[in-house]
This record gives sequence, structure tokens and C-alpha cells, in this order.
Amino acid sequence: MDTHRLKTLIERLRQQHPANAGEIDAVERWLHDAPLIRRYRINPHVVAADTALDPHAVIRVLLHGTQTGLFDMHWDVHCGHCNMLAEAIDDLATAAAVSFCPMCEYSFDVDISARVEVTFSLGRSIEDLGFPPVCQPPSALHPRYGMTAALGETAAATEVLTAGRYRYFCPLTRAKGILRVEGEPTDEVQAAAISQLAGPHYDVTELEVRPGPLRIALTNVGWPQCGFIVHHDVLKDELDPASLPRRLSGLELLHVPEYRRYFGGMVLSARERLTVRSVLVVFTDLCGSTRLYERIGDAPAYNLVRDHFDIVIGAVEAQGGAVVKTIGDAVMATFLDERSAVTALSAAMRGMLGRNAGRPEGERLVLRAGMHRGPALLVNLNQRLDYFGRTVNTAARLLGVSAGGELTVSAPLAADAELAGLLTAEGWTPPRASHVDLKGIEGTRTVHSAGFPGMAAR
Repeated sequence: MDTHRLKTLIERLRQQHPANAGEIDAVERWLHDAPLIRRYRINPHVVAADTALDPHAVIRVLLHGTQTGLFDMHWDVHCGHCNMLAEAIDDLATAAAVSFCPMCEYSFDVDISARVEVTFSLGRSIEDLGFPPVCQPPSALHPRYGMTAALGETAAATEVLTAGRYRYFCPLTRAKGILRVEGEPTDEVQAAAISQLAGPHYDVTELEVRPGPLRIALTNVGWPQCGFIVHHDVLKDELDPASLPRRLSGLELLHVPEYRRYFGGMVLSARERLTVRSVLVVFTDLCGSTRLYERIGDAPAYNLVRDHFDIVIGAVEAQGGAVVKTIGDAVMATFLDERSAVTALSAAMRGMLGRNAGRPEGERLVLRAGMHRGPALLVNLNQRLDYFGRTVNTAARLLGVSAGGELTVSAPLAADAELAGLLTAEGWTPPRASHVDLKGIEGTRTVHSAGFPGMAAR
């Protein structure tokens, strides 16, 4: 690590963001104290835990640092079965819809909400280690041995293995082999020797031993550093993201204001799409805006619509939501959780009521909203990130059946007791169920509408 260069760029960051000086100082201390394995792929949640900072504060410092050359940002694609880094992407424009895990020999759809982790590293002018990123297998796979060896060194460990087929591999070099444990059990310590060669290769790619203790000696003759891990060679069910150590997902990053400010122009290529396992989609619009234009004229009506955008967009961003686009007088936004969405919509309703106070009837604006959660595709539409699919269509249609001053949600959302509690706490009327036909969506649907007191329907 070039500590002089690090100090120079840290000082530049302090000068540009004096309000964050305390957070920058804490991150600087962490960089000096952190072991290489943590520093090479910086997880903001690990930094937050080590420094007692809020994770959002750490993410903010790291994103600010990308603008000075202090940090580089990476989109790390993980296999859903073994958590191996299948690929590392530095620009969304190079992301592909499908990735491949060389350990599992398995192709999978890239899910930006569950399988894409955003990490940071020191800028290459400060530290360039010259080897690929690495991650450890999760505890759910019950990894064994866990040895590391520097170039020219030998490491050894002994484990007792039961019958079965195992995979051994290095998460750094991506060398791998198969270990078969079969036959009569033995209490005698068996021995095996394996060398890490240059490239993704061990000198021994198949081993067969009996159940019982096995001592493996790993000699590194080809890499600055290598490792050796063993676990069962079974393509397990997909790992639950909640079972993994906390990490910053790609979807979470898209909702960070500093990211959108610095990297808003970073989009997928025009023909690619990424899977989103679950996202909360909200649409809002003004009731009677067409009549408003007819009644008071284009210029005055446009100014009123702009006032409405300021209120709604401000409320969305204040709660960590992301405005995807505006369509006429409608706003499409996404949120990570229902609490943030309800808080934002409540603030928008109150803002509209405050803006309407003392205004003549013809200039009062009435807001309505629709909300739905589900899977979607993240796409590039007109050089902006956008969402596509049935979840988006459903949220838009829910807006269409919502009356002025109402939030209409789908039945699955309404079944969540927490959502009802959030609405009550913010002063909404109890949700009212109705059966409707949503345009373009087959079958009659049950929807639930809650009203915001004082925001009269039109």
C-alpha cells in the first residue's frame, strides 16, 4: 500500500466533504488496521461494524472516494449455490443477464437484488495486488480444511471425513479437484500431497481415500497466495441471501442518492437485462390534471405540476426511494421496503395538503398512488435504468383504479399486518377491499385502498 498516496487522497476527500470529516477519519483508521483480505474487497457493512458507523455513512464515504481516485467500485456476481465469485464487473455496461460458476459448472440468471454484491477497493494508484478477487464459501456448505499457503510454502491439515464425494478448490486461483471417500473406514491417518500450479490448476485433480482421518499437504509453486477448501460436491439448493453475511446488494446501491448522483449515467447495454427477485414499485399521479390544463392554461398548469413533482420526488428521495422516471404528471419510484414507501407517500400527501392550503379550488392538487411488490427485470430504456415486467404493470394498473387521496395496493401487500400498522400510524383510513378488473391483466383482482384524510377525491 502506498501510504503517502493514501494520505494525499484522504486529505483531498476531507477538503471536498468537510461535513463528513469524522466518518472519513474512521474509514482511514480502518484502512490502516484491516487485514488484506478485507481491504481488497471492502464490504461497507464490515467497515460499519468495525467502526461503529452507520452503514449508510460508510457507503457515502466510499462513493465520495470513487470521485477522487481513493476507491474503485466493483459489481461482484455470486453463484447462488456456492457463493463463489463467478465474475467481477467494474461497469454495468458490461454486465450480462446470465453468468457461469466455474466451481459448480452451472449457468444462472444474474439477480441484482440477491446475487450481485457491490464492493470497493483502494484505487490502483494506492494498492494493486495483481490477483483476482476472492470470497470464502458460506458456513451452510460446511467447508473443511481452510488452508492457505504463500508462494514456495507448504501448509498441512488433518480432518476426519465420512463417506461421500467432495470437491476441493481454491477460491482465489480457481483450481479444483474431486475427492472420493469410500470403502471401509479406517482409524489410520491417510496422507495426500497436492501442489498449486500456475494458472487454475492443481497437480492432482482426483483423489480417492477411505473414510477416516486424512492429512493433506498443500504446496504452492505457482501463485503469490493460494488456498485449499473442501466441501461436499453437491449442487445444493440456492443459498438464502439472509443466511449469508450482510453485504451491499446491487439493488440497494441503486437506491443510494450519492450513487445516482455520481453514476446515474451507468446503465446496462441496450440488449441486456438483470433479474430483480423482489422490488417495491410505486406509481403516483395527479387527479384531474387534464381538466387543470383546460381550466387555467398550459403555463400555469405546468407550474403547478412542477410543484407537485418537487413535493413527491423530495418525499421519495428523503426515504431512500429511487425515482425511476416521470410520465406526464405521473411518477414511478421504487423502494426497498414498505415502511419507507408508506412514509414517503404520507409525506407527499401532507406536502400536497400544505401546498393546497389557502389556494382556490381550481388550483388544488389531489394525489393518488398504486403500489405492488414482486419480481422484475432491470433494463436500459433510453439510456436510463428502468424496470420491466408484470410487477410494474400491476403497480401502474393499481394506480389507475385508485381514487384521489388514495393508495391502492395488491392483495399480497395488504395481507401484511405490518403494512396495515404503518398506514394506521401515518393516519390513513383502514384499507377497504374491492374487486376490480385491472386493464390488460387477466381475471378479477382483489385490491385494497386506504385514504389520506383531507386529500379529497376528484
